[in-house]
Amino acid sequence: MRATYVNIAAVGAALAVFAGFEVGLIEPRNAFFAAAVILAAFTTHQVLARAHLPFRQAMVSIFTQPESHGTPRNYAAYVSSAGLSVLLVIQTLTYI
Repeated sequence: MRATYVNIAAVGAALAVFAGFEVGLIEPRNAFFAAAVILAAFTTHQVLARAHLPFRQAMVSIFTQPESHGTPRNYAAYVSSAGLSVLLVIQTLTYI
């Protein structure tokens, strides 16, 4: 159940920062920082869920083994949150 809350919080935060930046409520440097923190925090959560694996193998399994996320919803939440965060980082780099 905790993973569901983390997924909802990560995707919601990524959507909120993305929408805030797009409509001009968040400055580019603040959006960059927020997106980087969301991406780092959610990736850290995924790596800690694979604590039994070596670090390299854990990082590879996050992206290449969707079944390692447990449910398709967990994988979709990570991919959508990471995708929005990376898109936002790229967009903010054009303004900085």
